[in-house]
Amino acid sequence: MNEQRSSHSSPNRSAPFGQVPSLRVRIGRMVLLWLAFGAVVGALSAPAGQGSVGLLAGACAGLVALPWLGLMLAVIGGRCRDTILGAMWGTACGFIGGAASKATSVPTAMCVCLIIGGLAGATFPQICHIEGCIVRRVFAGLCSSRMSHATEAVVSQDRAISP
Repeated sequence: MNEQRSSHSSPNRSAPFGQVPSLRVRIGRMVLLWLAFGAVVGALSAPAGQGSVGLLAGACAGLVALPWLGLMLAVIGGRCRDTILGAMWGTACGFIGGAASKATSVPTAMCVCLIIGGLAGATFPQICHIEGCIVRRVFAGLCSSRMSHATEAVVSQDRAISP
């Protein structure tokens, strides 16, 4: 009996697949993730001639600025996996775009695209859910209006045939 209680009282460290973690856990994870993004963005956007002091100052600036974004994204339902995936794609696109363009430096393009990709990844499931709801309602309305028109046509034909 004690073994059952101890197994039930231990906190669930990993949520089963498909289960959404609590808001507190989601906020903590997203803030830590955006702290890491802030350090990377700040370090990459530091001026080139400043050395390690400029690198550290840029990283600290990123640590101050971006966690608030992670907090807000977690509150609206953003998930870490989607955010990381979007940020990776964004960073890759920024690297390719910065390397192909002569107008922008590669680190600057990577920083901007990392943030945009992270934002897109964190909000993508919510956008798909909202659009899915809208599409379902529109199609349900179209189908119901077509069915009502078809029913009216059948009823009017029945009335015309039978006296």
